[in-house]
Amino acid sequence: MTAHHVFLSLLATLCLACEGGSGSGQIDAALAGNDDAGASLGDRALIYTQGSSISLGYGALTQALGQAGAAGVDQNGAWPASLADYRLVFLIDIAPLAADQLAMLSDFVAAGGGLVLAAEPVGNGDLPLNEVAAAVGSGASIVADQTFDGCNEVPSAAVHDLSAGADTLSVSRSMRVAGGTILYSTGGVDVLAVAGQVVVAGDANSFTDGGCLGCCSPSPSTENFWKNLWTSLPAS
Repeated sequence: MTAHHVFLSLLATLCLACEGGSGSGQIDAALAGNDDAGASLGDRALIYTQGSSISLGYGALTQALGQAGAAGVDQNGAWPASLADYRLVFLIDIAPLAADQLAMLSDFVAAGGGLVLAAEPVGNGDLPLNEVAAAVGSGASIVADQTFDGCNEVPSAAVHDLSAGADTLSVSRSMRVAGGTILYSTGGVDVLAVAGQVVVAGDANSFTDGGCLGCCSPSPSTENFWKNLWTSLPAS
């Protein structure tokens, strides 16, 4: 028992003696709250792509997250039994999720976890990811229209921890985003936004290794943005 706990226990005894026990519940709550303060997120990242049409790989993203401090990056088709191991979760061009999966993500974000939702115009589109955004209470969403083609370096649109050292973002085909704080935009087309601990992106290829016709290989600036997701998006 720490000195802080000893002090609170003694204070609880005094409250019981002086006030007939009326203060004991408050002290118990303080003790419980002190224990909860030690709780933390996991130390891994999850890239979930179930149902995605994209097969360009996530090696560069995995490497960047490891350099930023992730103990490991999991990528698999099976939804995990728990998100307790994770600090950061990517949902990339996913098929619709079940109600229990949406509930897990809501709890994860409420606990401080970072969540990245990346759409693909020629894949599953905006609906599955907007369902997730609504379930976790995000103020940002993806708009169902395609903007430009080809490889583009889209400039940052706001001073933010996530865009520090990341002046541009590699974007190919993209949908628009709306709501939250717009982080990357070009010619009036907003392609990535953040709302709380949730990032929404109109182009899933902004997180892949690239390599397809018209797709971008990630620029050093984009890799810095990925690292910032690990260090700055989660709340704890």
